[in-house]
Amino acid sequence: MADYSSLGSQVDIEGDLAVEATTCDDQRLDDGDMKIFRRSQGGTWIEETWDDSDVKSGFATAAVGTDQIVVDRGYSYVIYQQSESVWRPIDLLEQHGPSRLSVANDHVLCVSSGGIAVIAEINSEGFANVRQVTDTGRKDFIRGASLSRNRALIPGRPDDVIVLERSGSNWIEQMRIAPPDNAPVESYFGRSTDLDEQHGIIGAPTHDGAGRGKGTGAAYLYDLESLGKAPLLLPCPETGEMTSFGWAVAIRGEVALVSNPHVQRGLAPGRVYVYHRNPDTDAWHYGETLQASNAEPGDEFGTSIAFDDGWAIIGAKSSWVYFFEIR
Repeated sequence: MADYSSLGSQVDIEGDLAVEATTCDDQRLDDGDMKIFRRSQGGTWIEETWDDSDVKSGFATAAVGTDQIVVDRGYSYVIYQQSESVWRPIDLLEQHGPSRLSVANDHVLCVSSGGIAVIAEINSEGFANVRQVTDTGRKDFIRGASLSRNRALIPGRPDDVIVLERSGSNWIEQMRIAPPDNAPVESYFGRSTDLDEQHGIIGAPTHDGAGRGKGTGAAYLYDLESLGKAPLLLPCPETGEMTSFGWAVAIRGEVALVSNPHVQRGLAPGRVYVYHRNPDTDAWHYGETLQASNAEPGDEFGTSIAFDDGWAIIGAKSSWVYFFEIR
């Protein structure tokens, strides 16, 4: 069984809607909570109400669609939709074991702890056209998976990442991205992934970090239109052994985020680093470091991150959730 206590809160954001799913801390899925936020016109994030009357287990992950939220409740995937100012469940899809979720437009990607990846359409009635797209062969829960309008990144085996491309109603395996730099299995290449229409980003949080210290971590940027090109290794501003740069990643347009929740082996507050792309030169550069307003050692700030429309949502093991505007 996966160590759920290491997962903290899982977050997602799209437009003016965001969600945090908080897992339990005792390796069970009969606890946990969900918080739904909406951004006001003034830029304040306000928590909204959801119907928990039928909740029979805890929450593992959640992902945001345009006007829907898909939740993994350990035993099922559930779609929530807002009705009369309250988010209510409208459909349920049974499954076994906790999963990773990613939503893009009218599709949801679900990768279970057993390694099975399915993509389903979501609409106002619920799930439709559910189909298995690959069997990754992995049997762990800690790996990331991500979906865009026409592509998906799914960690495979051993330590590669499967690239799926949409062709009509089918999702076809395009290639498998192998770990660069001869990264060992222990680098956890693919522990985190994210993508937009042009770029993909893959984290390897225990990689040896290109000379910055053993187990520092790494994050790689890929041009999804030219997958034959070598990836760009994003520089980690920190040095020192056994941190976790690349634990969580996010990318939209010309902004990428990489988290490091275990700075100095957890003896310092967690951090999230922001990188910006120069559209004229296509070069990426480090821009700023984000920390919690109530930062303290061991807070694991950056356990999960998501970014969209100029806003980042960042989770921590403490179950606090933080919003940052990034331009």
